[in-house]
Amino acid sequence: MRMISPLAEPLGLLWLLMCLLAIFLLLKRHLAGALVLTICAVAFSIIGASSLGERLLGSLERPYIRPSLNDLPVCDAVIMLGGVHRSSAYDAFGFDLGSGADRIVTAVELMRLRKARVLVLSGGVSMVGNERINPTVLFQKWFTSWNIPAGQVIHLAPCRNTWEEAQAVKDLARQQKWNRFLLVSSAYHLRRAEAVFKSSGLDVTSVGCDYQVIGTEKSARFSGPVPRSSPIIQLECYLHEEFGWWLYRANGWVEDSTPTAGVKAPRNDKEAVK
Repeated sequence: MRMISPLAEPLGLLWLLMCLLAIFLLLKRHLAGALVLTICAVAFSIIGASSLGERLLGSLERPYIRPSLNDLPVCDAVIMLGGVHRSSAYDAFGFDLGSGADRIVTAVELMRLRKARVLVLSGGVSMVGNERINPTVLFQKWFTSWNIPAGQVIHLAPCRNTWEEAQAVKDLARQQKWNRFLLVSSAYHLRRAEAVFKSSGLDVTSVGCDYQVIGTEKSARFSGPVPRSSPIIQLECYLHEEFGWWLYRANGWVEDSTPTAGVKAPRNDKEAVK
């Protein structure tokens, strides 16, 4: 069953059709067409049925392993980067949490641990009907109802990217005379985010969350040659961060690629879980 279930995914079904068509063309002696389809099917298997995406994405997450939040220093503010949620008229409190929802959970936990007195929330522009709103404001009803977090909450103006978030925090820090920050984001995003904030002159301690690979429960390592969506998504996340890094370098927004957060990187995932 493990070998067959990936065929229920669109990518797996496409791969199967490619294989069948390649066999059909081979039987009809259309060698060129059969060769092209075979190469495409093999490429899909390498990308979507191997651990390539997992290994690459894990390399971005590994430097930000942190055994405990209790060891973090007390700072002036917790900065949570956007990409957490979207407006949703029929969900509780008017928002839908996405794959980065661990960011808000981690940020609120840092406030509960009294690692800062102010929580700064960032996000892009969200549409509710025909109205443009700041999506972080959607959290306010939830915070009020559940009486969280312990401290002041500041919503940044909508930002289009991480560099704009860093500039907004820089302006806010100048106004409030803040010096030290806890920067919360998905672990695979922190290399770029940390570099942007530090290049902007901000003293940040990075706090990773939303781990996709390191320390997470693993599915079967091999389920046959049929490609699946999860390795493709992992590879997409990695490529997004790599392209984003070089784009930011070209714009002069980052300077140093060496992560400084977390603890000494473990040699493998098993050590990371300990």
